[in-house]
Amino acid sequence: MAEEVTIRDTNATAKLRNPAGVVGLGIITFGIHTCFWWYFINREMNDLGEKYRDDELRNSPGLAVLASTLGVLLIIPPFVSMWRTCSSPSC
Repeated sequence: MAEEVTIRDTNATAKLRNPAGVVGLGIITFGIHTCFWWYFINREMNDLGEKYRDDELRNSPGLAVLASTLGVLLIIPPFVSMWRTCSSPSC
């Protein structure tokens, strides 16, 4: 199980996840778990960005998942989503 931590001075929570668990569950569920994981990490970063008023951390978790799944048809959106998620200071 992922360890749940509270973001300082907010009611928002984040989870510390094991990368091997994410990969393993992604394989077992044929990628469905990976879509949920991508949504949750983007939502947690958005919550953190709202708390600290940091526009670099703020993005729409739903659009990030949409870009990573259906955006594959247009080739570019998944790469933009990965870059925006992974280029934040928290990565």
